[in-house]
Amino acid sequence: MFCPQCGSENDDQALFCKTCGAKLTNLPEDTSLQQQIPVPPPRVDYAGFWRRFVAFFIDAIILGIVTGILTFISGGYGGFNNYADFGPGHLAGIMFSNSFSIVIAWLYYALMESSSRQATLGKMAIGLLVTDMEGRRITFMRATGRHFSKIISGMILMIGYFMAGFTARKQALHDMIAGTLVLVSR
Repeated sequence: MFCPQCGSENDDQALFCKTCGAKLTNLPEDTSLQQQIPVPPPRVDYAGFWRRFVAFFIDAIILGIVTGILTFISGGYGGFNNYADFGPGHLAGIMFSNSFSIVIAWLYYALMESSSRQATLGKMAIGLLVTDMEGRRITFMRATGRHFSKIISGMILMIGYFMAGFTARKQALHDMIAGTLVLVSR
């Protein structure tokens, strides 16, 4: 039986949809109405490589501006100090700002993708959202795993990212590792 609310397939004896929780109405078995009104499965649009790339580019600009401002204010890369001084203090500032940038990017992606919006600002601008394999919102831990799995996607000559253009569900390697999908929102 298909759910009239979301279109997902459920057991014929189910009272509620396993995906959206909507109440299911079981028609009597002696009527042929079940065969006369087929409910098509929901159409799922997976986000391909180029859409995801544009969203990434927007996110990179946003993160670059935010981390650049915060790094400058915090004194990283010299901050208000003399840029000609390349001593241990300068090196410590660079290490701090790089660590700071990693934490900011992690929190940005993990918090935004596990939020009720299910997308970063770049993905929202393009109309994409991140879900688990059943189309549900992902947890912060899954979003964290997805974010750090991007390191593996990039380590092999970016092939992990390019996989989004060739796999059946348009999954990049980090999506496969984390068990996520990137969908076009309707």
